[in-house]
Amino acid sequence: MKASLTLVLIKCAPLLLLLATLCVQLSASAQGTAFTYQGRLNDGASPASGIYDLRFAIYDLLTAGTQQGGMLTNTAVSVSNGLFVVRLDFGNQFPGANRFLEIGVRTNGGGGFTTLSPRQALTPSPYAITAENLISGGLAAGTYSNAVSFNNPANSFIGNGTGLTNVNATSVGGLAASNFWNIAGNSGTSPTSGKFLGTLDNQPLELKVNGQRALRLEPNASGTPNVIGGSANNTLDAGLVATTIGGGDQNIIRAGADNSTIGGGYANTIGTNSNWSTISGGVVNGIGNDSGGSTIAGGNNQFIDASTLQATISGGLLNTIQSNAQYSVIAGGGDNTIGAGSYSSIISGGDQNKIGTNSYSSIIAGGHGNLIGANARMSGIVAGNGNLIEGDAVIATISGGNYNDIQTAAFLSIIAGGALNVIGTNAYQSAIGGGVLNVIGTNAYLSTIGGGDQNAIGANANWSTIAGGHGNSIGSNANWSTIAGVANQIQDRAGGSTISGGNNQVIQLSAIQSTIGGGVLNSIGTSAYQSAIAGGANNVIGANAYQSTIGGGTANLIGTYAFQSTIAGGAMNVISSNATSATIGGGYQNAIQTNAQFATIPGGLQAQAISYGQQAYASGQFVTNGDAQSSLYVLRASTTGLVTNELFLDGAGKRMKVPANGTWTFDILLTAHNNGVSSAGYHFTGVIENLGGGFIGFVGTPVKVVLAEDFAGWDANIVADTVNNALTINVTGSNGTTVRWVASVRTAEVIN
Repeated sequence: MKASLTLVLIKCAPLLLLLATLCVQLSASAQGTAFTYQGRLNDGASPASGIYDLRFAIYDLLTAGTQQGGMLTNTAVSVSNGLFVVRLDFGNQFPGANRFLEIGVRTNGGGGFTTLSPRQALTPSPYAITAENLISGGLAAGTYSNAVSFNNPANSFIGNGTGLTNVNATSVGGLAASNFWNIAGNSGTSPTSGKFLGTLDNQPLELKVNGQRALRLEPNASGTPNVIGGSANNTLDAGLVATTIGGGDQNIIRAGADNSTIGGGYANTIGTNSNWSTISGGVVNGIGNDSGGSTIAGGNNQFIDASTLQATISGGLLNTIQSNAQYSVIAGGGDNTIGAGSYSSIISGGDQNKIGTNSYSSIIAGGHGNLIGANARMSGIVAGNGNLIEGDAVIATISGGNYNDIQTAAFLSIIAGGALNVIGTNAYQSAIGGGVLNVIGTNAYLSTIGGGDQNAIGANANWSTIAGGHGNSIGSNANWSTIAGVANQIQDRAGGSTISGGNNQVIQLSAIQSTIGGGVLNSIGTSAYQSAIAGGANNVIGANAYQSTIGGGTANLIGTYAFQSTIAGGAMNVISSNATSATIGGGYQNAIQTNAQFATIPGGLQAQAISYGQQAYASGQFVTNGDAQSSLYVLRASTTGLVTNELFLDGAGKRMKVPANGTWTFDILLTAHNNGVSSAGYHFTGVIENLGGGFIGFVGTPVKVVLAEDFAGWDANIVADTVNNALTINVTGSNGTTVRWVASVRTAEVIN
């Protein structure tokens, strides 16, 4: 027999961009967990027909809440004239509390589900009403053959308990089990549930052993009890809160030192108002008055003087942090001292080390007999013996070694180690990396000697560096200079210069900002400023050849006044005097002649450039340089109006010179353009020879090809110039416009 109570529910929500109305009928049964669900689905204002997917879930609240059981999806549900029927089974999810059904719908297999809102309350059928009454009214009388569990803490049982067996006692002497302590062990004693072992009044609690006090707990109004362990001779002054003496004998914490701790030991004292302080143990250690937040971890006869907040002595013997040196630390060792006013300073260990007065934020990491003088704040000696940072040398550092000295006012200076190294007075921000007997002179600030021995930076040679080696020298006033290697020299006033290594290299007087990268016996001449020799041997940049470069190789030469010139490498290459901005890329015995500015030889063997901007290349010679080579030239000019102008290598007057007894085969490409309107192109090929004695001419007739002309009035021609011994290009423009002309000339050249 099946009895049901039918409830009609109305729900409207958007479905598939149309308005759909879902009307449901629910029938439930108290016999089993499954029930049938009947509904009506509208598409807009009309009943829906077709196949749909329906999704169902049960929650414990109308909105939000927790899902009860799993989610059910009924696919391919047939809907006819708006009506459908499904069977649902969520399992045993109906304990009597309210339940709400959430429904989602979509077309069969298409897209996501549309969730209808609000959820629908599930109301009981007749059998379900009977079950609900059993839950709220209690179990019926009778015998239950199956196990019955009672897991609600509010359950209670009434009766005399006759015949009960295997039942734990629930009371002892009239006290409930939760109110007595079992010596065999207890559970469920969480303080949050009100369980504790202790007192309920405002009186101290003592724990004794063999009749003697071992632990005393003192309450106070703040709720932060004091703890005193060990001997009854340990004492807390009245009025303290949250203070602790862990053990030992004759230890004292004075009034106002709240939240302080002495872990143990003998005759240790935390002074008045030194709250949040700690002495972990040891013998006769003391933290003075008003030194809150300070710590002595152990040892004996250690003292943090008065008014020294948050200072620390970690251990050792006879160490002292003097007054007003707050936040300072002595990590261990013996007979070390941090002077008055030297706050935030550290001595890590060793013995007889001292930081002088007012040298705050300084550090001595260890060693013996090291000293940081007065007012040398933020300075450090890492280790070693007998090292000295003199007064007012603030932010100075000696990393180790023996008897190194940073002199007065040489602030921000460093000696990394070694022995008998000196940074002179006022040579601030200077450094010696190590070695022996290295010296940075007076007022040579921001200078560095990396190591080695007997290296010297002269007086006033500020911002200078000797990387290491032996016997290197930077002269007086040669500021911003750098040397590495052996017996290298940067002479006076050659400021900003560098010798990176090698030996017997010289940067001469006033050759400022010059560089020798390494090698042997390389030289940069007087006043050849901002020049560089990268390495190699016996390379020379002449006097006044400023901003010139030799990349390496052997016996390469840039002549006097050939400024801004470059030899990239190779051997025995020469850029002659006044050949400014010339370049030899490498190779052997290549030469750029005097006044051949902006000439280039990319490399090769025995090429020669004699003209402005010439690019020459050879792979050898018959007899002399340049008698078997190829060259490239670029010329330019502008015409305004109907005039004829000559193209020049420099746009002004430099021509392509044909050497005496030379013959060229040439290939010329010429381009013209004006103001973005018209363009033209020309191609010339031919042969020209210079027989000497003023005779120069074409061999045969050159070939001229007009590649293109937007304007027929433009023209170009080539000439064998007997006056200048040159191959020239002449161009003619037109009225009312400015034309720019550029030519590229490639030659094959022979001299006999």
